[in-house]
Amino acid sequence: MPSSWRKMVYGMNKVFLILLFAANLLSAQDRPTLGLALSGGGAKGLAHIGVIQELENAGIYPDLVSGTSMGSIVGGLYAIGYSPSQLKRIAGDISWTDYFSDSYASSFVPIEQRRLSQGYQLSFPIDTGGIVLPRGLLEGRKIQTLLSLLFSPARNASSFDDFPLPFRAIATDIVTGEAYTFRDGEIQHAIRASMAIPSIFAPVSVTDAEGKDRLLVDGLVVRNLPASDAIDLGADLVLAVDVGAPLAKKEELNNIISILQQTADFGSIKYNEQQRELADFIIDPDLGEFTAISYDSADSIVKLGAASTRAALPELIRQLESSGIAVPMEAPERKEIEADSLFLTGVRFECDDPAATRILEKLFYLGIPGLVTNDQLENQINKLYGSNFFTLINFSFLPTVDGNELIISAKPVLDWQMRLSVSYDSDYEIAMLVNLSGRNVIGNGSLLSFDARISQFPRASLDYILYTQTRPSIGVHLSGSANFYPGRLYDGDDLISEFRAHHFTSRLAAFSGLGENRYLEAGLFSENLSSNDRFITLVPTENILNRQAFYAELVRDTYDRAIFPRKGARTDIYVQRSLGGREKKTDADFNDLGSNLVVTATHRQVNKLIGKVSGILELAGGFVQHNRRNVLNQLYLGRPLAKEPFFFNVYGKRHMELAVSGFVTAAFGLRLEAGNNNFIGLHYQYGRYAISEERLVRLENGLLNPDRFNENISGFALTLGSDTFLGPLQFNAEYDPSDGSKNYNLHFGYYF
Repeated sequence: MPSSWRKMVYGMNKVFLILLFAANLLSAQDRPTLGLALSGGGAKGLAHIGVIQELENAGIYPDLVSGTSMGSIVGGLYAIGYSPSQLKRIAGDISWTDYFSDSYASSFVPIEQRRLSQGYQLSFPIDTGGIVLPRGLLEGRKIQTLLSLLFSPARNASSFDDFPLPFRAIATDIVTGEAYTFRDGEIQHAIRASMAIPSIFAPVSVTDAEGKDRLLVDGLVVRNLPASDAIDLGADLVLAVDVGAPLAKKEELNNIISILQQTADFGSIKYNEQQRELADFIIDPDLGEFTAISYDSADSIVKLGAASTRAALPELIRQLESSGIAVPMEAPERKEIEADSLFLTGVRFECDDPAATRILEKLFYLGIPGLVTNDQLENQINKLYGSNFFTLINFSFLPTVDGNELIISAKPVLDWQMRLSVSYDSDYEIAMLVNLSGRNVIGNGSLLSFDARISQFPRASLDYILYTQTRPSIGVHLSGSANFYPGRLYDGDDLISEFRAHHFTSRLAAFSGLGENRYLEAGLFSENLSSNDRFITLVPTENILNRQAFYAELVRDTYDRAIFPRKGARTDIYVQRSLGGREKKTDADFNDLGSNLVVTATHRQVNKLIGKVSGILELAGGFVQHNRRNVLNQLYLGRPLAKEPFFFNVYGKRHMELAVSGFVTAAFGLRLEAGNNNFIGLHYQYGRYAISEERLVRLENGLLNPDRFNENISGFALTLGSDTFLGPLQFNAEYDPSDGSKNYNLHFGYYF
């Protein structure tokens, strides 16, 4: 072939290849833009993860995302770069029900405050105008912390359009009733607003681009399925995933709750239908009986979302290809997000209140500059909340040359709070606890707390503590209390007498928080304890104990949480030496208490054995050194009694069934966590006790006389429990093999 021909053919080939490349490029640019709209639906929204997983497995990759409520959480994480496998892992690893709560484990509460800060179901700040009612049952503290950590990889983006996938989150302006679309700002605040279920979560205040203040709640109110937002963002085709519940059928409207729910849903369902009409293809995952609160079934919900998507894929692919989108689509380049740690170069506190800044500077500590994991930062934020100084804490990250600067802003609690709690116990009946507490009342960092238990057996107490914000801390504790509780006398198994115990105490003590988990208190106290025939009597009783004493208490508490701990241990050692006082039965029959000694110790340890099975070890013991035995100066075995230190739990025994001079017990148990925060336990206890009419410790050698501990006790217990947002719910069935007796007890609410 002549060289001229070869050159011409070569040139034509080059032109053909260039035209082919241009045609492919033009075709890719002309391909319709695919938008993914994800609805809200609480726990059911976790099905979106299964949908995204199967879409990518089929080679379908959305170009942009919009989401409402849980759809905004899943959609937002997907938009900033999380892969489906990462989303699936997040859904399975997070204990969602724990995050949808504002209560913190006891391990995050300063050891100095644990006795005074826990056990309340409701809290109301008190301002100059009176009690301030909350705008929601939850402030959303934990979920805000979680969102700030999960979305930290988006810290460099100034607009949601800068994410790997452009994104929109939808909320509702509760003032105007209009939908509000987030396009920029800190994405964690956008997500928090989008999921702020009215009356459950407090609304979120934001300032829009025009400088107007907005008060926002969950987007499900007006746009639970944000198809129109995907279109506004640039979608030519909208693939919608709707996990919202349809209106109930007639046969399902059989109670007041279902009718109220149906009434509330009318408006949102109407809006939802309008959005469904805008979608080009809709996936309605079949989620069976799962509801918006089925967070403990996250894995199952994700799988159902995947299954529904696989079933819909043939028709979806057909429709996409008929619209000009070839499947499989070209997979986007994705670098898997690493969001487990950050290098922090510094920390900056931005608070309107200078006092809040000073408290943050004292309480906040991380190894900065340095690499900080998400768990370390979350624990530090939890400790700030546990201090009870702050009602809301926000944090963000500002990129720097060497890493990131941590910026923390905090809103302090009002100085005065009113707190309430209600409980029921089959032995002690129903009770209400009313608390009034004030901070910085007498000295900066001080806490003044007044409790009143309103029940058949009332109690009132006043506590004042002031301590340094250091480790070890040093502080002072003043307290006074009046406690009225039921008293019982048994002869063997027979109840022979009942009375009303009146117990008045006052204390002045010094204490030290020796570390995060150790506490030592020592001081002086005075008490008056009497048995009475009636609740209120003006007639002097014939059985009175007056005492002034020195006491010391050492506590080590490593529980991960106060109620149904999953791990950790608690040890209490108490020593009390009388300095004076007397016990009398009649004016002519009294006994000097100047040398009385009481020593008690308890230890309870919880260890994870396998899976969700934990082993529990409980040890207890104590003795009373007295000159003469009296029902008022004994240790009581049966059921424990809140706020009374000499009552100890023995399975199979009733309240005060055994009044002893000394005892030792050991209990072993296995506990299974069935589901999330539901527990089944089986326990066995064995011990020995002594009843002495005189001194239990031999004076000649100062040692306990083991021969006197000659009575055996043992018992079995089956426990069913649940840790609810209102406190523990627990049922005990107990058996005493010595006499074949059975005891049953039901308790709901915190112990006070």
